[in-house]
Amino acid sequence: MGRHGIFTFGHVVLLSVILSVLSGPVLGPIFFNTRGRPFLPPNFSHPLGVDELGRDVLILLFESGKFSLAVGLAAAVPATLFGAVVGIASGYFRGRTDAVSIVLCDVFLLIPGLPLMIVVTSYLKPGFRSIAPTIAVLSWAGTARVVRASVMQVRGMPFIVATRALGVSHFHIMLRHVLPHVRQLVLARGCLAVSGAMLAEAGLSFLGLGDPIRSSWGTMLYNAFSHGAVVNGFYWLYLPPVFCISLTVLAFTLSGLAFEPAVPRSGAFRVRIRYGRDSTPCSELTASLICNQTDTQNVILSVRSLTVEFPESNDMHRCVLDHVDFCVREQEKVALIGETGSGKSLLLTTLLRLLPGDARVSGEILFRGRNLLQLTNKQMRELRRYRLAYVPQTAGNALNPVLSIGFQVAESICSNCRTSRSSAYAKANDFLHRMGIREVDLRRLDYPHRYSGGMKQRALLAMALAREADLLLVDEPTKGLDYKAKNELLNVLTEFRDEAILMVTHDLWFAERFADRIAVMTGSTVVEEASRKHFFSNPLHPYSQALLAALPSRGMKVALAPTPRNADRQKTGCPFQRECRHATGRCLERPPLFLRDGCVVRCWLYAS
Repeated sequence: MGRHGIFTFGHVVLLSVILSVLSGPVLGPIFFNTRGRPFLPPNFSHPLGVDELGRDVLILLFESGKFSLAVGLAAAVPATLFGAVVGIASGYFRGRTDAVSIVLCDVFLLIPGLPLMIVVTSYLKPGFRSIAPTIAVLSWAGTARVVRASVMQVRGMPFIVATRALGVSHFHIMLRHVLPHVRQLVLARGCLAVSGAMLAEAGLSFLGLGDPIRSSWGTMLYNAFSHGAVVNGFYWLYLPPVFCISLTVLAFTLSGLAFEPAVPRSGAFRVRIRYGRDSTPCSELTASLICNQTDTQNVILSVRSLTVEFPESNDMHRCVLDHVDFCVREQEKVALIGETGSGKSLLLTTLLRLLPGDARVSGEILFRGRNLLQLTNKQMRELRRYRLAYVPQTAGNALNPVLSIGFQVAESICSNCRTSRSSAYAKANDFLHRMGIREVDLRRLDYPHRYSGGMKQRALLAMALAREADLLLVDEPTKGLDYKAKNELLNVLTEFRDEAILMVTHDLWFAERFADRIAVMTGSTVVEEASRKHFFSNPLHPYSQALLAALPSRGMKVALAPTPRNADRQKTGCPFQRECRHATGRCLERPPLFLRDGCVVRCWLYAS
């Protein structure tokens, strides 16, 4: 018998036990006698014999099973639910919530369960109302620890970050996106909790601490041993309850193991981020240079001297964004290009204040005049909900695999405005259709695994564009797409002329046809910002020149080596100095921003 067969056996046995204890007390008296001579061995009228009080053991077994199952369920259900709530909250919020819950779990896990149950039930009035709550209070901690571990892994997945970017509440994320991923685990722990509660009740009843009125399988064992069943050879008094307890516990255990999900992929551990500390004021000269001294009233996003550092060993910090400066205007399309590891995707995450670590952030992020680094978490969540939209890089992981595409697009619409479910689904259908999804009425019911890479990317764009946010942040929309799919995506995006879009991409072909302005990043900083026409015809920074020269369409004249990511060198000089043929001793100093031909460049060549 294989693994699937074992689990099927467990389900069948469990269902049989439940049906038997429910129907046995009703059907048993029809076929067998309910009373007989005490200690009568098994016979035709009494297949399992008669107990010390003249009761038929088979019918008593059914009646006792109802009470045993009732105690198991009454103790397991609240313990599992409470443990799941504590585990989800602990794994999702972390920080102090996690620390407090871990201490509580450790305390309850260290308490010897059975001795404490004996003490508590001895002082309380024996019965159902004392046994079930006592077992429940002492059995929730294990579920909380296991669920917490799973939630910590789920929380680091890209689709959770994408959902947080919608600005929805934490309760919504935990209920709609986290819980579906751990519900199998919760069911598994619930089944195991039932078997544990039944064993605990049997142990208490066997010690004479069970319900004195209603019989259970543990009470049957207690009565059997009290009347010398083992010594006198009355095997029919103790073997049936032992068999029923063992079989039911085994069935619940196998059913619980069947519900256990596969191990999810790990996510990064997230802790509280310090925003706005050690920030330095930015000069108006920098702001005017970045905005090219024109249209300053139309600037929707202005980033000034944005710096992000992560702690390393020996109290050192690694600089991953180094004094980044750029801006985005109303209805403008800006493409952020550069080598892998230059900090482009991290920049978008920083703009949304969704950094995945213990980061130290300084500088300014001005969105319509408000510094995002000084907003409270609630204010930032409202801003993400109504003003900012985000399309993650990993289309394959950014969609929740247990929710339909239509639901996720409609959810993004509902998060932005109050609307009915039918209106949200109608709008979701409309945007999916505009994104080029065919047979929308059918395909919106599909789950992400039934979409191709290009279709997933379009679904993510539909989620972002349907919110009608002021600024759309798009991370690598063409990643993994072929030429035809990129062309179709370009045609779709060009239809949205009124949206301001900041797009991170490695695809210079796509950037040239989509963007109004180009910003170039290398070594964790922006080294050039220019109009599309000027950049592709006359790039200013040596890195930009090398980047374009390395294109196959331009002869691949330069083999551009990756820029060494050395935080100290980035702080003290130009990040491209080691690869630049124009480098001089002055490049050991960090160059400021210079304005040249309507473009902004960070290079000493343009100091004059």
